Amino acid sequence: MKKLLYIFIFSFVASFGNPSGKDLQLFLEDRLAEKYDLQSSNINLKIYHVPNLDFSNIEFRISGDSQLKLGYNRANIQMLKDGRIENEFQITYSAQIEVLTPVLKHDVKFGQPVKTDDLILKRKVIDNGYEDYFRTTTMEEEMVARALLRKGEIVKKSDLKRKPAIERGQEVGLKVVTGNILIELSGLAKESGGLGEKIRVYNQETRRHYFGIIESPQSVVINVE
Repeated sequence: MKKLLYIFIFSFVASFGNPSGKDLQLFLEDRLAEKYDLQSSNINLKIYHVPNLDFSNIEFRISGDSQLKLGYNRANIQMLKDGRIENEFQITYSAQIEVLTPVLKHDVKFGQPVKTDDLILKRKVIDNGYEDYFRTTTMEEEMVARALLRKGEIVKKSDLKRKPAIERGQEVGLKVVTGNILIELSGLAKESGGLGEKIRVYNQETRRHYFGIIESPQSVVINVE
């Protein structure tokens, strides 16, 4: 029993009580801060295992394809001395970041636009899906809600979609292109879509459905080979 207790205490000191663990912690926090364009103070990092090695006069490097990620992960660390690899080991860690991200001031219904005035920046802790978060309340283009969004919710990129240039049921001009010939007709949009997207349209004269590319909020181009 005493032997097991001694091993446990020794492992704990080796993992968390030595200066080398602190140096490695600072190295990883700096790398994460650089990756996510943050200050080191915005990084919450916990390392679960640090080997009991001599880290004096050592530089660290993340090896191979190992990349630091948010959440619970592993990373391969190289120890360099005078530019040479002295040793390599694997760590297990968990990482979170604190960022300012927009939340809603009020409910927004499905299909309604989400504008700058609807949002306020608040500090939140993120441990996954960083790419899905906005870092500003300014929208690059007009966006609408994909579903009902509640007051106080974080607004993510996946919660929004571009406002359709053409709405389903809208009357549109059809430009039928075949070779050098252009035929202009009228039709009905059977789907909503944004500029450059393909939608299904219906022409009453031919009583046929076609697929075309949205050219403008009023017209769809149909290429016929």
